[in-house]
Amino acid sequence: MAVKKGLYEKVINKTLSSSLAEEKAELMIEKEKIDKVQGRKVFASYLATVIEQGLKYLESDPEAVESQIGLVNRMIKRLASDVQDEELQEFLVQEDQLLRAIHETEKKYKVPLTSVAYTSLFTGAKSEPRIYSELIKEISSADRIDFLISFIRFSGLRLILPSLKEHTQSGKPLRVITTSYMGATDYKAVEALAKLPNTQVRISYDTKRTRLHAKAYYFHRETGFSTAYIGSSNMSRAALTDGLEWNLKISEHTSPDVLEKYRATFETYWNSKDFAVFDPTIDLDRKRLKKSLTYDQDEPEVPTYFDIRPYNYQQQILDQLQVEREVHNSRRNLVVAATGTGKTVVAAFDFKRYYAQNPNCKLLFVAHRQEILQQSADTFRGILRDNNFGDLWVGEHRPTENKHLFASIQTLSVGEKFRQFAPDYFDFIIVDETHHASATTYDKLLEYFMPDLLLGLTATPERLDGEDITKYFNHRIASEIRLTEAIDRGLLCPFHYFGVSDDVDLADIRWSRGGYDVSELNSLFK
Repeated sequence: MAVKKGLYEKVINKTLSSSLAEEKAELMIEKEKIDKVQGRKVFASYLATVIEQGLKYLESDPEAVESQIGLVNRMIKRLASDVQDEELQEFLVQEDQLLRAIHETEKKYKVPLTSVAYTSLFTGAKSEPRIYSELIKEISSADRIDFLISFIRFSGLRLILPSLKEHTQSGKPLRVITTSYMGATDYKAVEALAKLPNTQVRISYDTKRTRLHAKAYYFHRETGFSTAYIGSSNMSRAALTDGLEWNLKISEHTSPDVLEKYRATFETYWNSKDFAVFDPTIDLDRKRLKKSLTYDQDEPEVPTYFDIRPYNYQQQILDQLQVEREVHNSRRNLVVAATGTGKTVVAAFDFKRYYAQNPNCKLLFVAHRQEILQQSADTFRGILRDNNFGDLWVGEHRPTENKHLFASIQTLSVGEKFRQFAPDYFDFIIVDETHHASATTYDKLLEYFMPDLLLGLTATPERLDGEDITKYFNHRIASEIRLTEAIDRGLLCPFHYFGVSDDVDLADIRWSRGGYDVSELNSLFK
């Protein structure tokens, strides 16, 4: 049998030894001496594999289990004889059944669906038991419990709180380590835990950073079948029910070294100065926790950026823009998207793609209100992960440089300040609320600048005066998602129209420029 090149940690048996002897001289074979401490685990694991393979041949026997027990007992007797330790005879199998639990007379433990003796992997699949339902069963038979969880939400705690109450009220201890980082933990949840009898809670009060991202639930059993769930599930409803969370259930029976490391590490954290005791009866502790979980603190909050991805419908818009430019050679594009679908987010991702290819490009984002400009700048900074990106040019705000400007149309138009830039100065221009484009101020600006890319954003391209804003965008709409479609796709909340009866006759009122004459309406409704 030819062996494959790569890493191993394998006992060299007869078959493998022969295969290694046949290998070509140019291959370097690395071996390591098995020491006496290492040998116990290595050979026990190896022998378990061999015995399992041997026992497999007895499965066809009508009395398979009895035959397997007989073989196992003969091996145990031989082992006891060879090592001259008659106490090994105590391991002789007596019955063809497994002991699953020893219950109190008045109370029966809940037994988890997954084994307490072997490792299980939870991936959030529908065919698997929910994590919270398994935790409830684990709590039932635990002698003590240690939770190490970065965030605790009451929505998750309430799923297992009755079981924890029963556990602690029976005199069994519960210890919890958590954090207040980013305000993600619920004060109500921490208080509810800390008020349980025989319960201690320790918290990291560092609101700016955290070293604890662990999510682990440990259930100690004096029977030697302790278990721990280690993975991605914080204590929240989504994480413990239908979230696509991965968790590994580890048993002390098969992985005692892993469980011992868990216990030792937990004790290290528990006694660390980084985690302070929370006592719900102490007013100072309550105030400290509430303050650390409040995001609106005295000093301005520096945005914390995450990896943001566009929604599927936003990605479709971005793809359509790319087709317009690369296939149709249209560099002036209009996006029509209902309010609430994230036009600015689309624009930021569109610019991010262009920015990656043109790192020295200049951007001009035009809107008519300071609030829109500030929000747009924040959106761009979040998506570009650059808190220093861009300058506001509106009201009292003045840019420090003219590379990436978020400017109001009023600022640019007064005294035609936009003419201080060459027509091709900006590579990428974005005009928000583009339905205003036919107004004189916007019209002058759009006629003057000749950017590499022009992107218009609007929810309502149709104007009452009949002006066609698509003339600035090659007389076409690059991509659109209207209000009705957005509601149908579940992107926006539905709404209802209510009509009010009105018997006023407007037949004689003059219609002008897309609306009734205001002076005649005023006269009619006096």
